[in-house]
Amino acid sequence: DYIITAFTTAIRVREELGLKCKFYLTDYNLNYTNKAKGILKLLSILKEKGINVDGIGMQGHYTANVNINNFKTCVNMYLNAGYDVEITESDVFAWNLRTVFYDINIKLLEGLGCQTFKEFVYFVRPVIYRHDY
Repeated sequence: DYIITAFTTAIRVREELGLKCKFYLTDYNLNYTNKAKGILKLLSILKEKGINVDGIGMQGHYTANVNINNFKTCVNMYLNAGYDVEITESDVFAWNLRTVFYDINIKLLEGLGCQTFKEFVYFVRPVIYRHDY
């Protein structure tokens, strides 16, 4: 009920004030397929109630062993369902810097075709919006 109330209130305020803003459902662990399925089901229920959400906000609180294939699969699930995708937060926890540099550079960066973290930052947002990965 809280989510329905929150979005209904926000939509009412947007209309009353004549605002042109988008609504996103933001949560953590949205890079797991079971949670992605649950979120898409929730969004379907909201849509049935006349509540249209524009996009998904992925809070990226990852460990150094993030599974890039799960990440890609979930992003594509959201995009294929017609939602924008934003990475609203991004941090990586690791026990030591060597682990961070190895896992991020090898698994995440190269997994997306990037050679540097700077390239990753410039790569992720346009790619998600272009819907071509």
